[in-house]
Amino acid sequence: MSNDEILNMWDILNSWNLECVYQTCIDQLIDTGALKSMKSKHIGLLLTNFPLGIHIKFEKHLEEYQKNQRQQLDVSILKSKLITETPVQNLTSQNTKPPAVGFDLNDILIKSTQGSMIIDYYYKQKKTMTIDLADNISNAIVKSFPTEIKDVYFLKDFSCKAPKGKVYAKYFNTMKRLKDVGLKSTKKIFEDKSILSRSSQDQMDFYLNENESGSVELTNILINDEDLSWPEIETIWRKTVNFRLKFIKENNTSSIFKKWVHYTKPLGYKLVEIDFCHMYSKFKNLSVKFGDKLSTLLQIFDDRVKDSGNGKFLTMLYLLHSLFIPTSKKVTLDENGKKSTIKFSIRDSQNIFILVAPTAVELELIINKLKSQSNSIQPCILVVGSLLYPKQVLVYFDDVKYKLLTVLKAIDVCFKIFHVFNLEYPLECSNVWLFLQVYFYEISTKYDKSCNLVRQICSELDSQ
Repeated sequence: MSNDEILNMWDILNSWNLECVYQTCIDQLIDTGALKSMKSKHIGLLLTNFPLGIHIKFEKHLEEYQKNQRQQLDVSILKSKLITETPVQNLTSQNTKPPAVGFDLNDILIKSTQGSMIIDYYYKQKKTMTIDLADNISNAIVKSFPTEIKDVYFLKDFSCKAPKGKVYAKYFNTMKRLKDVGLKSTKKIFEDKSILSRSSQDQMDFYLNENESGSVELTNILINDEDLSWPEIETIWRKTVNFRLKFIKENNTSSIFKKWVHYTKPLGYKLVEIDFCHMYSKFKNLSVKFGDKLSTLLQIFDDRVKDSGNGKFLTMLYLLHSLFIPTSKKVTLDENGKKSTIKFSIRDSQNIFILVAPTAVELELIINKLKSQSNSIQPCILVVGSLLYPKQVLVYFDDVKYKLLTVLKAIDVCFKIFHVFNLEYPLECSNVWLFLQVYFYEISTKYDKSCNLVRQICSELDSQ
């Protein structure tokens, strides 16, 4: 019996929860061909040494298996939904090294059974699973079935030690089963352990491409000439972007503000936008896409968010925290060295995202209280007044306050600050920021942490 048949028999019996008869079937040379022709009398001969209950279960599963084998796929309908041929090379970007393996997705789907079609195919072809290959197979599935979500089949982010998803996990689960029954050597055959980012290259790679001496000269003009008009400042700012971003990567906020003091000016947010646009030249416009999807988001809130008190009166951005419930936890040590785990609430997420107070004085008191508690205050939105009737909207960043005209503009500037200054999203509201990044700006970075709910909501919005 071939290794292919041995693998197939193990998968079939495992799906029947009858692994106990596996060795008997192998000893009696029972393969998939024999299963298709097996009769009740053969079961009695095969399972002579097993209890009656095993006979009954085996016969029941065998009847279902033979029935499924007799059913023929409607190839004409299937082909209309599938791409005729999906070479791996066409799925990889020009910036990544294409695998030297091709496959016919249509052929795999037609010839394979019980969900193991892709893994079985590559095992028969003696192809070893790699991270790139799992990624490309998942791309092919999503291309053939647009309603599917890629993260279900393959998911790799900066926080993962190994990829997740059905394609990658199925292969290694199968290999583990084979090793457990002695059909596969325990010698490691998978050697590609490099962690790959979802972006084609580190976004900081372009820093070295700028003329550093010229940038230093322009920076000195920017720092020392106090008579520069704001348009002149913006012009020099655009010419020194790479030099400045490299400096930001290597220094803390205090050093950055000391050298690039114009960030702290009332119009400093415009300089943040210049840097951000250079980093992500193809990002989408938040205000346009947010307006287009507002009605769909409201429908999702009605279906999913159950807020008996103030749900009807909260603003859209405040409600996002009820939808993307915090999943992060924080471990702290008390004075006795005892560990305790803090699980963040929806209110925690909202309060770290937007600080609201009736007056500017009260808002300043809240900020000072947070500082006195040794809490680091990451970029956030400040609202004077109330959520429904804001009198003033600002962005807070390390004691610098940018005054903006609208809440949406404040969110936009705050988001860009996180990326320009290489900052992490607050744990309490990281899912909300990730949603804004992935869906409205359509930006992916190697630092993104996976969140299935974010992907699911994005998929629902796109389906409308």
